[in-house]
Amino acid sequence: MIRLKRKVMIVSLSLSTFLVMGTAYAYSEGPDYMFEKEGKLTEFEFEVVQEHCFMAKELCEGIPDFQEVEKAFLYHHEKVDGTGYPYRLTGDQIPLLSQMLGLVEVFLAMTTPRSYRQATSPREAYAEIQKLVGHAFRADIVDAFGKVID
Repeated sequence: MIRLKRKVMIVSLSLSTFLVMGTAYAYSEGPDYMFEKEGKLTEFEFEVVQEHCFMAKELCEGIPDFQEVEKAFLYHHEKVDGTGYPYRLTGDQIPLLSQMLGLVEVFLAMTTPRSYRQATSPREAYAEIQKLVGHAFRADIVDAFGKVID
């Protein structure tokens, strides 16, 4: 029954919700140079990356129809094992949209070329994401994503 409810929720999301999510995502990324630099991020740069979870709040706050978008961004770096940020949520505490957005963000990071490495193929990226089941992502979301990219 829970899986059916989740599937219905995904189908019932409006196009405007996805458009707002895309816009908020583009707005919330850090400065381009941080994704192109070689080597480790400085402590400040890492804090900027972590802060992008809160940027959707600025765009969506006070708009009742976009509360789900706000939550999706706020929690999209949470991991099912509790090692994520900003609140160290675990398992089902993490909203479905947050898990989906986090997975897509990881996939795009792997499949986008950077100055310091070539892009990974979609198949290779998915194989790496599968290794994160139970640590970063729920198995049902990873399986569903695999069906979409095949």
